[in-house]
Amino acid sequence: MKSFSNKKLFLIVIVSGLVIISGFLINYLWFNDQSIAGTGREINYLNFPQDVSPEVLYSKQIFDSCQYDMHCVVELLTNISREEEKSTGIATFVELISMYNQTQQNFRCHSIAHHLGEWVYGHTQNLEESMQYADPLSCGGGIYHGIFENYFSIHQFEGVDPEQVEIKHLCDDLGERYSLDMAHCLHGLGHGLLILYNYDVFNAVKRCGDFDLNVKRSSCANGIFMQHVLNYYETGEGTFDENDLLFPCNKIAPNFASTCYIWQGPYILKQHEFEVYSSFEECDRINPEFIKYCYYGIGMELEVDAGGKMEKALQFCQAGKIDSYHKYCLKGMLMTTSMIYLSNGFSFCTLIPEQFKVDCYEGLGFWISLRHDHDEAREKDCLRAENSQYFEVCMNPKTESISYL
Repeated sequence: MKSFSNKKLFLIVIVSGLVIISGFLINYLWFNDQSIAGTGREINYLNFPQDVSPEVLYSKQIFDSCQYDMHCVVELLTNISREEEKSTGIATFVELISMYNQTQQNFRCHSIAHHLGEWVYGHTQNLEESMQYADPLSCGGGIYHGIFENYFSIHQFEGVDPEQVEIKHLCDDLGERYSLDMAHCLHGLGHGLLILYNYDVFNAVKRCGDFDLNVKRSSCANGIFMQHVLNYYETGEGTFDENDLLFPCNKIAPNFASTCYIWQGPYILKQHEFEVYSSFEECDRINPEFIKYCYYGIGMELEVDAGGKMEKALQFCQAGKIDSYHKYCLKGMLMTTSMIYLSNGFSFCTLIPEQFKVDCYEGLGFWISLRHDHDEAREKDCLRAENSQYFEVCMNPKTESISYL
């Protein structure tokens, strides 16, 4: 049987709907791509061209020297912050994020953004100030994620009792609406929460119950389970059982199981050495109400392998034995491909076979509704749909749809 190898939540039945990022997504599951390390690691502080600002010059030097070597990027940015005024360090950081967002390859800038988020919180030592520099559309919202990873890492390092750390109001400054910013903030909070609990996934996810809305609890849990899988990819450690590839999701409280199985999909793929047939067979063993989430997570992970080719995307997603779940795999791919550039999502929906189009445009519709809080902006984006039927689907997605974060 042919093996498709190489590398990359879902239907959370809640009224608020689809988030990304960065993000889905997002995203950080591709840290294997950070292989392009630069040769020079020094910043030239002399001989500025008179028509170029320091932050532009510094950020270009960092990018050229480090490319996607995240440790190099943070090292040089830290050096600049020591040599220059605080404002210059921050301006260089902002310029650098913009540069990575514009030139990203395979979403590697999401991994860089995690580390830059850690840097900006360390630089400001202020959560509210740090979040002013977090843009949900830059590098899959990775800045939010890194900010909270550092914020909670400091608490954990200082030996603070996790149960005494207040989390419920940390994202309140973003307003009451469940927007893309709010989704990324809560997702990033989940990343950091798992670190605070020293990767005790069961106790960490209980704290997501502190939030009063299902959508907020789901975003928090999504960050926890993403961080759990990322840590496994990096270290080989985590709350997993090689003899039971559905653990810990089959022991997680039912209200968080769907989100858990989204991220169990990439873990299962890795355990099966990225062979898709046997990976989907593993998903098929799950309690039927949660199978679709596993298919969704595998689709997220395989989008990069599909390389923008619909024929290959269908080949991957239709490798599952149960036809009714193929659409969820494709929805996972849609999340990944549209996480940064919405135009990629519309291209995906245009090419997808007719039987999957409504689901595809509904997914984009929820994603767009999180980006914008008024109809005029939503209409402008949804007008990219291929015809008026799918424009209406995009503008009026059902309440039961994908959640990106």
